[in-house]
Amino acid sequence: MIEQLFVLLLVGFSYPIRAISKDDLLVVAVATDETDGYHRFIRSLNIYGYKYEIYGLGQPWKGGNIKYTSGGGQKINILRENLVRYKDDKTKLILFSDAYDVIFTQSPEVLLDKFEKLKPARVVFGAEDFCWPDQNLQYDYPLVESNEKRFLNSGGFIGYASDIYEIISSKENIDDDEDDQLFYTKIFLDETTRTKWSIVLDKRADIFMNLNGAADEIELPVRNDEIYVYNSWTDSNPIVIHGNGPAKRTLNYLSNYIARVWSPTSGCLQCKENVIDLTKIENQQQWPLVYIAIFIEYPTPFLREYFEKILNLNYPKQRLAIFIHNQ
Repeated sequence: MIEQLFVLLLVGFSYPIRAISKDDLLVVAVATDETDGYHRFIRSLNIYGYKYEIYGLGQPWKGGNIKYTSGGGQKINILRENLVRYKDDKTKLILFSDAYDVIFTQSPEVLLDKFEKLKPARVVFGAEDFCWPDQNLQYDYPLVESNEKRFLNSGGFIGYASDIYEIISSKENIDDDEDDQLFYTKIFLDETTRTKWSIVLDKRADIFMNLNGAADEIELPVRNDEIYVYNSWTDSNPIVIHGNGPAKRTLNYLSNYIARVWSPTSGCLQCKENVIDLTKIENQQQWPLVYIAIFIEYPTPFLREYFEKILNLNYPKQRLAIFIHNQ
């Protein structure tokens, strides 16, 4: 009995018993190109004051065309190269996130509080409603409640740095075009490795919300004049919103409001960011090029007056471009 108690104490004290602070958390992502989605992701991190590191910028992407097929092993290889300096750190929390289709919507303090409530888990993966990329593995997953998410999604996960590094280094060679989600799925479904690293899924979307197949669950209530995401199915307020798979348009819609882009009292908040003072640019030919897209999808009155207003805009005509779509 004493020996068993001693073993339990060793396990319990292998990770420090103390409150996690904001300084312990580091968001990491892999991105090879600075796309619009990437800049949106970075903006949300800055808005809420997250510390972050981005790996892979400028490198050629060799992880396959994930839009149409499985792939993404290159993300694991790039992570392994860059997280090696944290491999022995048992206090630092690493939150990995996809970079092109993710928006953060709440502060690090709120996120850490939610992670604490998921303990004794040391690693938490996001969850979704679809078993991808190998649907045959769905029968190996543990059952969940009807309003919970059953299947692992690797677009977002959080855990202690030493555990994360062990997980991504558990397979010696990973091809760049191997599927990263399948790699993590097999680790989770193996009871030995799942227990070794205390891995759980965020079944109620407390931290990670994967939108594919779940758009109808999302509501956008207001709290303290800020729009936030509420999942009516899981009764949760997720923080990391992921437009996985074909849910990119849903994320684009949400991005018009969340992460302090818009508020009911002040309107468009993002419109006031990075404003260009044209009075300081004397040469009008150096003014920004403005692209106007006009969609006339139905019989519309007063078109002549509308186009006259466009024609009379007080802006250099050489710096205006117009696209007109008429159904």
